[in-house]
Amino acid sequence: MGESRLLTVPDGLAGERLDIGSEKVWRRDGSSFMASLTCTPSVDGARVTGAVVVFRDITEQLQSERDLQDARMMLRDQQQ
Repeated sequence: MGESRLLTVPDGLAGERLDIGSEKVWRRDGSSFMASLTCTPSVDGARVTGAVVVFRDITEQLQSERDLQDARMMLRDQQQ
């Protein structure tokens, strides 16, 4: 299985929403997928009491972006 690491909220961001663009996420079975992560704190007054973390699988989005880039390069090559 790949490298395992704990994602922590950087100092100074406590109480604010944190978006992480893309991160490799590992499943228990050893497979992985690319995900965007959003961490939204749960607050009680000024105190952070927890957080809601949403993982969104962006595998297809990343593949579509690569396909689009490849198509643009092919078009550019054909026009030359």
